[in-house]
Amino acid sequence: MTEPRSAASSPPRPLLVRFGAMGDLVLVQPMIRLLSERFGAPVDILSAGGWVRPLYEGQPGVGEIFLLKKRKLPWWLSAEKRALLAGLRARGPRPVWYCDFDEKLLPLLARAGLGDDCVVRARAVGMRDGEHLVDFHQRVALQMPERFAAWTAFRSQTRTAGLTSQSDSQPNSQPPDGEHARGVHEAGSAQDEHISQAMQDPTLHISPAMQADVKDWLGSHQWLGRPLILVQAGNRRTMRTGVRRRMSTNTKWWPEENWAAVIRMLAGRHPEAVILLVGAPPEADLNDELLQRAGVPSAFNVATELPIPRLLALQARAAGMVTVDTGPGHTAAAVGCPLVVLFGVADPVEIRPRGGCTPVHVLQAFREGRPDMTAITVAEVTQAWDRLSLRAGANAT
Repeated sequence: MTEPRSAASSPPRPLLVRFGAMGDLVLVQPMIRLLSERFGAPVDILSAGGWVRPLYEGQPGVGEIFLLKKRKLPWWLSAEKRALLAGLRARGPRPVWYCDFDEKLLPLLARAGLGDDCVVRARAVGMRDGEHLVDFHQRVALQMPERFAAWTAFRSQTRTAGLTSQSDSQPNSQPPDGEHARGVHEAGSAQDEHISQAMQDPTLHISPAMQADVKDWLGSHQWLGRPLILVQAGNRRTMRTGVRRRMSTNTKWWPEENWAAVIRMLAGRHPEAVILLVGAPPEADLNDELLQRAGVPSAFNVATELPIPRLLALQARAAGMVTVDTGPGHTAAAVGCPLVVLFGVADPVEIRPRGGCTPVHVLQAFREGRPDMTAITVAEVTQAWDRLSLRAGANAT
């Protein structure tokens, strides 16, 4: 079915559905850019997690952000789902890209009037062997819901012919219909493919307010003008203490003595630098333990001082970073911070941090034929760091 819509009317506003960890959301940023460019409208996001709004509010191409805290509750027992339903219904039909392979929210979208003809399902598109999630998401973005195929074909045709402004001035212009619409849509897809290649990797914008905030914060600690090296040892599973942190379910745990040795290595190679142990506030105890083991006066624990916007701005000023495979590794790459990333059982071919020309060195080791982060040695981290092209002068006063 073709959605009747004049070229003069507002473009349909895409909705992107993606739940997951911070890194998962960073990896869909190029998809957001591509959809915003295609539709000439901001992309709304449906997700979960208190970090989503601080990460994406104010980013180019991002519209409204809808959050669901409890996805498993049926809609009739969930006030937030009923509010979401009302909001989606009020906005009318729109194209949806459903990027989770778990499709439990599809019935909720259908109830809001966003049925199968409005939705592109990532699960139906399917990942290819050896495909990175960034590339997969852009392939998904190049698919078009049936209901809106004619509209995007019309926009692509007029944009290619340089007639967009002219057609926008004609209230009675209508998108093409039927077989002609499908033919134009195929031509438009080739152009969108070109756009996607030019927007390949995640890029996060640092606003002037974010720059001013981190500069004031660094100045208050007297760290302006000195090279900054960041260390992210924790992840959500290491927000535990003692033996619980080392449970077999934490596949991103690396021994504390190893981290302490890396901190000493960084201090020895960069005596002029400030080494900042970053992370979420619950990771502060781990950072304190690492500092006690390392005994490095130029290293500091700042995990309780970094709201997400400040973390991004700090990464944009850092010379480099050593991190486990976790969300801040992906944000670092997206703001141009060179990094060494330690991987556990996750496949770096699919989810390694990417950020255009940002240097990223990935380490993964195996024990008895299985990926095991604890099999990575301090010497291997040191060698990777020595090969890394660090940024000079990024923390200028």
